[in-house]
Amino acid sequence: MIIDFNHPDFNKYWSILVNRFPNSPPHFQESIMRFIAQRVIDNGLKIENKSFVILENEDVKAGLYLPSVNNKNVKDALAYEIPGLVLEDNLTTKTKNLFINEFKNRYNDINGNLQFTDILHEGFVSSLGFKQISLGAKIVPEIVGMIDLKQSELELLSGLRRQFRSIVNTSSDSMDIIIYDKTNINNEILEDFRILHIEAAEKEMRTKSAWYMLKDIVLEDNGFIICGYKDSKMVSAGCFIYNTNSSYYLMSASKRSMFDKPLFHIIMWNAIIKSKALGCKQIQVGKKYYSNFPNENYPFSKEISISKFKNGFGGTNKIYFNIDFKK
Repeated sequence: MIIDFNHPDFNKYWSILVNRFPNSPPHFQESIMRFIAQRVIDNGLKIENKSFVILENEDVKAGLYLPSVNNKNVKDALAYEIPGLVLEDNLTTKTKNLFINEFKNRYNDINGNLQFTDILHEGFVSSLGFKQISLGAKIVPEIVGMIDLKQSELELLSGLRRQFRSIVNTSSDSMDIIIYDKTNINNEILEDFRILHIEAAEKEMRTKSAWYMLKDIVLEDNGFIICGYKDSKMVSAGCFIYNTNSSYYLMSASKRSMFDKPLFHIIMWNAIIKSKALGCKQIQVGKKYYSNFPNENYPFSKEISISKFKNGFGGTNKIYFNIDFKK
């Protein structure tokens, strides 16, 4: 049985499926997808959500979260600004064929790029991912840092780079930390964070109304925001999203005039502890890049530097495959 995105039970079944895959990214929830989609809409592009799940004997067994984005005469398939997500749970041959055929029928109008992430559950490529690879899709490997939150707080602290432990132990005395969740989030905080982000990025990345959609993420228990203050002024902030399995570093900003100060270390540490308190099994610190990964002579030094920063919080690394098929 096929459940379309527009079916009233789609989100219920999708959530059930996601909960079976602890390593899956938490982006694919209604409030977070609305936030990501809004920038695409604000840029004048047309979107359609073609996502679906497959039921087998009333149990959800597979799903693909993959909207389409139409830019004039080019129609791409991706989750608005990021690759979509495929999940499969021990499919029978019959269900595999149904899944692949439904995918083919739904996305036959795509004439641009088609991108989705395969989390390589238990080390295996999904049947849908393998089918696309066999048809010529490009595999783009992705390293995602993960910190196991089943550890005690002391074990998590000991996993930090020595320098980071020292910063965490001293920063709490020099910067006031406030965690904003659905009990205390407000527009004033969102505006301060927005202005800080514009200053750090030296440009406005989202419209004001799109930025304020972060509030829905927090109110719907899909995220939290941690802010650091010096002399009652916000100098660093980070937004983290989560589901029942994982939390994920989404975005951050720190005062540009204080870039030489270790401001975000204590924000990240508090996010780790907050995620553990929420019951998340792990926190995903996001993609990592190196001089030889994802390809040789990787040219973007900023991303490499950020990856070194992420490594300072310990944890392990998981490989995903991004399946990229250009029609």
